[in-house]
Amino acid sequence: MDSMGLFQEIRHVNNVMYNKYVETARVRFVKHHAEDAATEEQRRQWDDLPTPRSLGLILRRITTEFKLPMTFPDHITVLYKLSERPRYDSTSLLMEGWILSDQHRRLSAKCIDDTAIYDYTTSKRSVLKPFMVEKFQETFDRQVESQIKCDKDARDVIAAVEGLEGQFQ
Repeated sequence: MDSMGLFQEIRHVNNVMYNKYVETARVRFVKHHAEDAATEEQRRQWDDLPTPRSLGLILRRITTEFKLPMTFPDHITVLYKLSERPRYDSTSLLMEGWILSDQHRRLSAKCIDDTAIYDYTTSKRSVLKPFMVEKFQETFDRQVESQIKCDKDARDVIAAVEGLEGQFQ
C-alpha cells in the first residue's frame, strides 16, 4: 500500500476510497442547493448543513455494492441523488451515489446511504428547515421527471435498433 493508503500493491483502489468519494459527492450535493438560496441566511444554513455547527447531517449507515474493481490511474464520475422524496417530518435522508469508472465506462460501485438530520445545538435528532425540504422535494421531482424522459428515450432507441434488426434479417 502506498503512504496515503489509497492503493494496494497492484494499484487497486482501496475500498475505503469508494466511501470517501461518495462522502465528497454528498457534501457537494448538499452545498449545490445553496447556490440559488433566496436569502444570505438560507445560503449560510445550506453551507452549514454538512458541518457540526448547527443543523447538520450525520451518516447513519452506508452500504456499498462493489460492481467493478478500479485500478490507478482512472478518473471517476460520482452521481448523487435522493432515493426518496423528503417530507417535512423526515428525520433522515435516503440517498444514493454511483461511482462510474471513466476507464471502464461503467458502474464501479453503488452506495446507498441513510443520513440522519441532527441539531448540534440541542444534541438531538431533528428535521430539515421547511425551505430545505421544499428545495430537496424540487430536486427529487426533477430526478423523477428526468428518469421518465431517459426511460422513454432508451425505449425509443431500443425500438429503433429492433426495427433495423428486422430490416436486415
